[in-house]
Amino acid sequence: MKRTSVHVLMAIILTLGAGCGEIEDATTSPSAQPAPASVEPDAPAFDASTYCGSRDLAAATEATDRSIHELVTCGGMQVGLAQGMVGLLLVSNDRMYDEPTRQALQELRDFLPSNPFEPLDEGVWRMRMGPQSIFDLTFYAPGTDTPIVHDPFDMASYLVGLEATYALTFEQMQAEPERKNRWTFMWDELGPLHHLMNDGVDVPQTFVLELSLVDLIRVVYGDETATWFWGEELADEPRPDLGPFDSLLDIEMESHIDFVDERTVTTSAGADTATITYLVHATRSTVRDIAATGRLDLQMTGLTTEAGTRTLTLQESTLAYANRQRRLTGVLMLQSGPDDVVLDFGDEGAAYPQTHWACE
Repeated sequence: MKRTSVHVLMAIILTLGAGCGEIEDATTSPSAQPAPASVEPDAPAFDASTYCGSRDLAAATEATDRSIHELVTCGGMQVGLAQGMVGLLLVSNDRMYDEPTRQALQELRDFLPSNPFEPLDEGVWRMRMGPQSIFDLTFYAPGTDTPIVHDPFDMASYLVGLEATYALTFEQMQAEPERKNRWTFMWDELGPLHHLMNDGVDVPQTFVLELSLVDLIRVVYGDETATWFWGEELADEPRPDLGPFDSLLDIEMESHIDFVDERTVTTSAGADTATITYLVHATRSTVRDIAATGRLDLQMTGLTTEAGTRTLTLQESTLAYANRQRRLTGVLMLQSGPDDVVLDFGDEGAAYPQTHWACE
């Protein structure tokens, strides 16, 4: 396998991102409230050459396809949290390590996906994306409709007083990223979510994991990133054994996005503002499946865009988020009066759609 310093590795991972680079950079604390950009630097030129003869319809369509791009950001954030859930528990909860290791882990923590969601009542976690837009995330105990009301990213929710001893220092792991380190964990008390660990069986008072730095990267960022960096032979390596932590990947998660956006457009009256609102539900799935596939099925339950004299409304949606391409797939079928507009992201996925018009 390839070898490199952890500094180069982390720089590459930061470039690749966990699917949501823009928000991760903007959400270093839970109080951050990222607002959607009015113009994306990578947005292609909008072709309004066949827009049913209405400048206002073209403006509404352009504003919609730019705004829908925000689902790439939201989808990437949810997938990133699913991929990094166990990694966040093992690395971010640094109180279980000695001081030298805590200092060494700081570098790795700086590149972990952050959790910008704030807890609300009844197990709902919320991130505000501006004054009128919200992104709600809910975790469920496997196979139930019972929301998890305790923090799933806090080790004390599972095991109180957890401490770890290890055979290798973090500096040795940096020097030999593929070498297994023997981690011995000991805890004092069971936390309120302990039943989610170890497949519901009692967690041993002392248990051992053998994890290398490569394993940690696989746990946090997924096999695709690790394979890209270390080489295809990693695909033949067994998955890291997470021991009692493995069943946490069976926790289920779903999300709801209530988005209100305003975009500057040019209508028949000149410079104007288009208002876009939509509701999206990412259907419930296990953390394990989301992390492995990077896919979210998105149920859009409403969309309205107003620009000048035109209003676009949702007729049908087959959208999904595809993390491997960090794109959307599927189509949005919209209507404005007698005219139909289709935003087509294709089966392979795209950041921005192809637009098809059916004019009266």
